[in-house]
Formats: sequence, C-alpha cells, structure tokens
Amino acid sequence: MDDWLTIFNLYGYDGVREEIKEIPYLNPKDMNFVHIIFDLPLNELKCFKNSLSGERHWSN
Repeated sequence: MDDWLTIFNLYGYDGVREEIKEIPYLNPKDMNFVHIIFDLPLNELKCFKNSLSGERHWSN
C-alpha cells in the first residue's frame, strides 16, 4: 500500500491513469482490475488493443 501512496503522491491520480493506458501488456485479470479501479474503458488500454491484435509479451 505504501508503494501505491508514493506513486499517487508523485504523479497524481490522473498521471497514474494516463501511464496505465500505455502499458503494453497486462494479463486479463490485471487488465480488468485497472479497468474497474481507474474507470478506464478497455479500448483505451494499449494492452487491450495488443491482445486483440494477437501480440503477446512472451511468445510460446
């Protein structure tokens, strides 16, 4: 929790929201977490767009 508070103190809520949009990969559980907690439409998340295009962080 201390880490989250530090991040919010440094960047503010809006700054954190904007950075989350640019994360290239999140697993589905984490993607849904930030979608709900930060009230971000899935189509604004880079990781969601990447998952639709078939890109993966690590190829199997």
